[in-house]
Amino acid sequence: MVENQLEQRPYYSYIYDTFLSRSFDEMDYIYRGNFTTNITEKILNLSELNINSAIEPSNIKKRVYYIMVECIQNITRYQENAKTAEETSSLFMISKKGSCFYVSTGNLIKTEKIDALRAQIDKVNSLDKEDLDRYFKEVLANEAFTDGGGAGLGLINMVRKSGNKLLYEFRHVNNQYAYFYLYSVISKATDDLENIHKKAFTVDDLKLMHDQFNRHNFSLLHCNVFKQDKLLGLMSSVEKQIDEKLYVKRKVFNILLELMQNVVHHAYSLDENIEGRPGIVYVIIQDDYYHIGAGNFVDNHNIYEIQTRMATVNDLAIDELQKVYDYQLLNFADEAYNKHGLGFMDMRLKTGKCIDYSIKKIDENKSFLLLEAQIKK
Repeated sequence: MVENQLEQRPYYSYIYDTFLSRSFDEMDYIYRGNFTTNITEKILNLSELNINSAIEPSNIKKRVYYIMVECIQNITRYQENAKTAEETSSLFMISKKGSCFYVSTGNLIKTEKIDALRAQIDKVNSLDKEDLDRYFKEVLANEAFTDGGGAGLGLINMVRKSGNKLLYEFRHVNNQYAYFYLYSVISKATDDLENIHKKAFTVDDLKLMHDQFNRHNFSLLHCNVFKQDKLLGLMSSVEKQIDEKLYVKRKVFNILLELMQNVVHHAYSLDENIEGRPGIVYVIIQDDYYHIGAGNFVDNHNIYEIQTRMATVNDLAIDELQKVYDYQLLNFADEAYNKHGLGFMDMRLKTGKCIDYSIKKIDENKSFLLLEAQIKK
């Protein structure tokens, strides 16, 4: 197994740049796929888990959760499953930068709906707080519900709850369909709006990210500070987003859990006073395989040990590796075997394939480690 071959993968730079561009108080969770009732529920559960982990006032967290629900309802309300469009998957993203949360969605709609939807958004964006409250009561009293099940009440409430205007854009796919991007910023009342937008993830950024997700067929990307007591809740939500046979789903679950455990227990921390360790995990679907990976900082003093473990795990034949694994389980205190790492062995035994990895030096203290396992669908 050639070390650093992951750096040759077309998606490596995106993962590397995404991780290095984040700081300790930032978080990204991005899901791309079809939004069924079951998946929607799990996305909300996972997002709520991440929101509750943030050190922010409870009223901010409640506003964020409300807007997340409205955004996802917008997807299910307006999304189209078009056979004539290349990209039919919908997109959901929640990010935290500083004291602000950013909720973004993207989904396919029929072009005939664009004018009405644009008029609705422009209308709510043009109103001040008092006029918006009056308009909400007016629409509610008239019960002017649309074919999609809305009435614009969701859009009105998103502006009321966030305190900021909605950002949006339509990108035409063909004559029949367009991709609809919607973006909401939730901030404290004292935040300077101009500074918010300087730091913000813009609609143009959202489109570029969407292009990356389509190009490499990302299903999931999660960049956060991972904590041991939050892993099972996170994994429970992620598992439901894998629409596969039970044995495949269990493999994906186990590999993801092992990768995130590796982040929690072995990642290099930039600040020991902060609980948890920064990491990035992803799921990509290519050529009938799930590519499941995780990246984090590692101490440069530990690189040789990591390389030795990976060489042991990847170079042994499967039957030989199984014997070493079984022996280590029974003789865990034996340091001669314990050094090789049960987790890496278990990953290779479950997938039947070598574990790909890359170590890229950042500075004199730390490097970026990326591990990836592949599971056949």
